[in-house]
Amino acid sequence: MIVNSPYQKYDFNLYNKTIELAQKASQVGNVIQTIQGAMVEFEKIIESVITSFPQNDTPASFSSLLNLTMKFQVNLKTELGLVAENYRKLSDKLKGPWDWKEKFSTYERIKKQQIQEIFNIQTYRCFINFLIDAKTNCHFISQNEVLDDNKLRPFILVSDKLVSDRKKLLSLDYNQPINQILKQENRQNTVLPEYFEKIMYKLYYEKEIEGAFRQCAGVTEMIEYVKYIGIIDFQLTDYILLSAIVKKYLRETIEPVWPQSHFDQLMFITGQYASNPIQWKMKFRSIYQSVPSENKIFIESLIALCIKIINNPTSKMNIQNMSICIAPGFIRKSAINDLTQSSHQLVFIAFSNMLTYAKELFPDLGMKFIESRYDQIMNPQTLYKDTFNEKLLKQSTISKSPIVNRSNRWVRQQSSIQTHKRSSAMLNRLSIKQLC
Repeated sequence: MIVNSPYQKYDFNLYNKTIELAQKASQVGNVIQTIQGAMVEFEKIIESVITSFPQNDTPASFSSLLNLTMKFQVNLKTELGLVAENYRKLSDKLKGPWDWKEKFSTYERIKKQQIQEIFNIQTYRCFINFLIDAKTNCHFISQNEVLDDNKLRPFILVSDKLVSDRKKLLSLDYNQPINQILKQENRQNTVLPEYFEKIMYKLYYEKEIEGAFRQCAGVTEMIEYVKYIGIIDFQLTDYILLSAIVKKYLRETIEPVWPQSHFDQLMFITGQYASNPIQWKMKFRSIYQSVPSENKIFIESLIALCIKIINNPTSKMNIQNMSICIAPGFIRKSAINDLTQSSHQLVFIAFSNMLTYAKELFPDLGMKFIESRYDQIMNPQTLYKDTFNEKLLKQSTISKSPIVNRSNRWVRQQSSIQTHKRSSAMLNRLSIKQLC
């Protein structure tokens, strides 16, 4: 499928094809069942022929040949029965629900992405289970090298990993404090949570950004994006919504980004030294030293982002109105509404000072967003993408399907290994390593 616009990338999905496959698989099963009926009639004729001839149990007699034919016929009919059942089972699985808990979002754009990804994963799993069942239940298929363990094993590993990865992404909770988010993502406290990093990078490099942090996004829309944050394609998300998600987090997280333990100290020095910038900066550096690393990373990234937006003429923002939008959620001891009038004023002043003296207070600010890392941050490699997106290791005139090319590569490896008499253990390592 040729994609002319980024928003078209989720137009295609396997839903209709899955329904067609389910119908055809059921038809195949029914056709085989019809063949079995014809085979029963065939057996009856053989039996009548056997009874027409005198018994002769010598190895090569006609009677022995008829008995051997009958045994083959019975075994083949049994095998076909298993094959028919296998196709009916495939049909049921293709029509059935996916085997992990994922409900569709009420927001259409997220749902559209889900439909494509869910049916990709589910169809993959249905086909690998179809092949496993065929190999397990059908004797003549199990003897065929086309489905030997070395070829099936990588697909089994991928099938399981696709679901486990999906479950992990769906379970991400971005309503937690920063350190808890990093923990569930298994990331170091020297980086941003993965999806805040994506959001901030997207905002940082936007060219037109009027209304960021100032305009409101739909409440339901924000809730849905936070709920499904692990599976969202943020490259297709507008900056108003992204900035609203950051703002929502700042205002609602249980533990504020500026630590509660440092709130009173910051308010004190701001009240005492608001008119003395040199003293305020000195006192701020002293307080800031004990801020946890994960909070520092978030704070400095947010400060860098705010400055970039202020310096973008399309934003129509300055330090004062940026402080009004961000400060009450960023610096608070508890809920925003609990701040007194005087505390509100000190919060605005403190955040304004951070923006005004950012280069002096945060020396590494210029390294928070690196343009050469944009694609890596926004579009990291995943097993899902390696499995379903175009990825040609070698140019092929036959097919551009990543899965077909991967399969062809394994076939070539098999042939090469047989030629050089390599061990099957080595084949296992090659297959798994190249796929994962």
